Amino acid sequence: NIINRCQHGFTPGKSCTTQLIQVIDTIGKLLDQGEQIDVVYLGMSKAFDKVNHKKMIDKLRSFGFNGGLLSWFQSYLRHHRQKVTALGSTSTPVTSGVPQGSILGPILFLLYVNDLPDAISLSTIATFADDTKLFQCILCEADSCLLQEDLTNINNWSSSSDLMFNQSKCKVQTISRKRNPIMASYSMGNMQLDHCFQERDLGVWISSDLSWKKQVESQSTKANQILGYVKRTSTYSRSYLIRSTRTWNALPTEITQNHNKSSLATFKNILKEYYYSALSLTFDPDDPRT
Repeated sequence: NIINRCQHGFTPGKSCTTQLIQVIDTIGKLLDQGEQIDVVYLGMSKAFDKVNHKKMIDKLRSFGFNGGLLSWFQSYLRHHRQKVTALGSTSTPVTSGVPQGSILGPILFLLYVNDLPDAISLSTIATFADDTKLFQCILCEADSCLLQEDLTNINNWSSSSDLMFNQSKCKVQTISRKRNPIMASYSMGNMQLDHCFQERDLGVWISSDLSWKKQVESQSTKANQILGYVKRTSTYSRSYLIRSTRTWNALPTEITQNHNKSSLATFKNILKEYYYSALSLTFDPDDPRT
């Protein structure tokens, strides 16, 4: 109940798939109504390494941690040391960051960034750990100004939290099927954000018309590469082949059924032929091991 509802990272029952389905469903409904949606993709720079220990303790205290439990967290975070000497200079004790690869690391990070959505009041926000999306339905230029205002607010939040966004990798995408969409300029700090027609978001390619041609091509190419590896080694990695299919299956049929049928059918036939041949070589009805 503590973690903000828009956060889908490291939380039970949520994942990058649930975030993608939720966001794409919202955007798809607006697109079906003939609307335009501007999406801003934001990524923090070395976020887990830059968690300020003092501010982390203050935030834990605001969540109700106190007494011995708070002292335990202070001991857990502080007094870490690393020693790297270069050109006669030795690094100082570690004063920021949460231990990566630990059980508590992701939880502490989520608590640290839990107030990020509070900085947003005019747009919709969706987060997955340190990846953040802002999007706004654009009916007129005033709506673009509202999105820019939230970008300014989130930039101020990052400065106060010592978690900076990598502005060179932040992108803007205008999703619309209009002939003449409103093309507004957005900025963070003093840097203007680049517009993109396609963006890879949590492993899934999102296009400005919300078509799935790029995603299907990407997955077909990757699947065929894996199939070649399977043929050579007889090792099959299922997770690579089914990545993002839940997002795909949640979409309306009219969006998914007409794109790259030939490439998908070709891959399906190759895969079927391979496994038929593989089974004929390995299956022995008289051997209980098969």
